[in-house]
Amino acid sequence: MVNIPGFLFVNFEKKIHFCMEIFPEEWVPKVYSVLWLLVMAVIPLTVMTGLYSRVVYALWFKRDGLGDRLTCQQKVRIIEKD
Repeated sequence: MVNIPGFLFVNFEKKIHFCMEIFPEEWVPKVYSVLWLLVMAVIPLTVMTGLYSRVVYALWFKRDGLGDRLTCQQKVRIIEKD
């Protein structure tokens, strides 16, 4: 969907043998650039930041209610000493 305007406004210039975007109005490339930035950069970065912050919170800060219970490694050491 984001690339459709690019396909619609690209023309081949025979004089310079190169494809160029030719927009019908002055505001169209500005809106296209802002939409491209939002869809390809801002939205994905926002989603990734939100999801990674939830992972970091769950792993580092969230208490699981175990309190002072022993970890698996500590249990193995206690069993081996007996």
